[in-house]
Amino acid sequence: MTVVVAFILEAFIFRIQYRQTMQGQDMDGIVTATVVKYFVITTIVMTIVITAIVISTIVIMIIVIMTVVITTIVIYTIAISIIANYIAKS
Repeated sequence: MTVVVAFILEAFIFRIQYRQTMQGQDMDGIVTATVVKYFVITTIVMTIVITAIVISTIVIMIIVIMTVVITTIVIYTIAISIIANYIAKS
């Protein structure tokens, strides 16, 4: 959302600066093309960022699941070892 707001503000700032530079010359087509170009670029960047966030979230979930599985295996191994030692002493 912040990126979208920043994009809109940048578009307005660009239009104001461009209008001051052109001083009333025909600029609507140029500004529209520039705004569309920045919108497309911003959309692509936002898609890449969201994809990176989703991928990193999936990687973190896999790491957490693997940690739980490994911890469970270690605990069961220790429990079996304790039980085996108890049975062997009996």
